[in-house]
Amino acid sequence: MHYGQSLGSIFDLLGRQAQQENITRYLLELFWEIVNTIGELLKVDCMELFEEIIRDNQRADEILKLLGPVLKQKRVA
Repeated sequence: MHYGQSLGSIFDLLGRQAQQENITRYLLELFWEIVNTIGELLKVDCMELFEEIIRDNQRADEILKLLGPVLKQKRVA
């Protein structure tokens, strides 16, 4: 394989990973906005509502790991 070809494939991979990360971040922010809106409409704490949503979810650890930075920002705000 030529050096330029391998370097180009690395940049392609990094570009795809960046796109996936941006999409994931956007979806998580959208999810948080939905939870926040539902919490406001029901007049319940958004964190409690979020905990109820993930309580029975088998992938709760994955969701919490993904939402960790977003949740920290929301708690500080």
